[in-house]
Amino acid sequence: MKVAQYGTAIVVLHAIAHGLHGLAHVEIPDPLSLLQIIFVGFAIWLIPIIAFLKQHLGSGVKV
Repeated sequence: MKVAQYGTAIVVLHAIAHGLHGLAHVEIPDPLSLLQIIFVGFAIWLIPIIAFLKQHLGSGVKV
């Protein structure tokens, strides 16, 4: 398996794991503050996905 495929798998698994974790916060309920929601949205979700897309689009690897 190529390094790019490992990276893709890690990003996908990361998104799934954090999605399930977020679902647990909704179901328990353990609400997040506005600042926590903003942090999670950017640092936990958006930045890894942007890095993944930038790496793959910049390297010519098809996503």
